[in-house]
Amino acid sequence: MAIKNDKLNEQVLTDLYRLYDDSNVNVDEFKAHCVGLIEMSKKPDHPVKRDILRGSNKSIILFKTNGFIMAGHGLGVI
Repeated sequence: MAIKNDKLNEQVLTDLYRLYDDSNVNVDEFKAHCVGLIEMSKKPDHPVKRDILRGSNKSIILFKTNGFIMAGHGLGVI
């Protein structure tokens, strides 16, 4: 299934997981990247942004960001 949102596409998800796996990217850098993705979406003030800002590790931040992206494509994940 192709992702419909032209702003948050397959490449965005690929980059998200690449950054998650990169040990040179710390939690704050990963958090900033994820907040940037939320802000470039069609819902830049979505409450999940607050959850991401409070995230204390990359796994939680990844889970929230991935859920936001998938929900934006009608997959009902959040």
